[in-house]
Amino acid sequence: MPEESKRKDRFDPRCYGAVADGHSKDTAAVQAAIDAAAWATAFLDSDFIWATDLHIENHRNYNGDGLDFDGCRHVWVRGCYIDGTDDNLCLQSSGLPVQDVHISDCAFTSVCAGIRIGLKSIGGISGVVISNCTMRNIWREGIKLECTEGGSITDILVENVTMHNVRRPIFAILNNRYCPDDLGSSVELDHIPPIGTMARLRFVGITAVDDEGMAHAQRRFDNDIMGEPRFGGCRFDANAAHPIEDVTIRDFWYTAIGGVRLTDLPAAPYPEVPDRLQAPTAPGSENYYPNWSRTTHLDARYVRGLTLENLHFITLHSDER
Repeated sequence: MPEESKRKDRFDPRCYGAVADGHSKDTAAVQAAIDAAAWATAFLDSDFIWATDLHIENHRNYNGDGLDFDGCRHVWVRGCYIDGTDDNLCLQSSGLPVQDVHISDCAFTSVCAGIRIGLKSIGGISGVVISNCTMRNIWREGIKLECTEGGSITDILVENVTMHNVRRPIFAILNNRYCPDDLGSSVELDHIPPIGTMARLRFVGITAVDDEGMAHAQRRFDNDIMGEPRFGGCRFDANAAHPIEDVTIRDFWYTAIGGVRLTDLPAAPYPEVPDRLQAPTAPGSENYYPNWSRTTHLDARYVRGLTLENLHFITLHSDER
């Protein structure tokens, strides 16, 4: 059975297509979910979950998530197709830890992100394997890791993933923030947390290919720019005093659209990641800012123990970065 849930009662204006809260041995019962009011599913503080052979399309609203797991352990997601307007699949911890998660043989398409690990990270997230998946037409991040509310994100393996037109194939940030009015933040958090830990991340056998469609900006509901050429490229970032540790990228083929001129970018230096305990309101690099990249393919800043092997980088258009 799951550990005792300490989840606070709260009013949440979002409506979910299906919710499992504090259960053991859950199996996703629906085979298809189309246009939920917000997230298609939410699994909360549950153990032993099998989500297999699901077809999810969620395009009606901004919060069009597919599969969301918060505080869950022993999770298997296999053979699913997910297409939506927000995170296709999300692992987060607003209290209990997330452990022992297997995601395989799935196809993802999103106006926002393919797989997000974190943002909510209080209880820690560890032991996640993502393998043999495809991602197509994802306008922000393919694999997104955010250790933002303390805790830790460790022991993550991503292998054999093919991406086509994914604006930022990999994004990882280690920072801290407290946004009590943000639905994306944990209501269990009542203060700015110390910066946590992000370590032992492995990315093996990743292929990411842009075509000419990535030369233009993509929008959500015609008024919200999600991706554009200057936003592309993989990014690893952290506070200088709290680096990400032990990252391996091996066998990575990446053809990026390129085509960015220096005049397309701000003249100011790329902002640092602040420690919000020391500088609560200072401007700086964070989860959704800046909306541009310093490099065409890979920007790894404040990573201790970075291993790069067999990387192949191509740009379709000349790029001045």
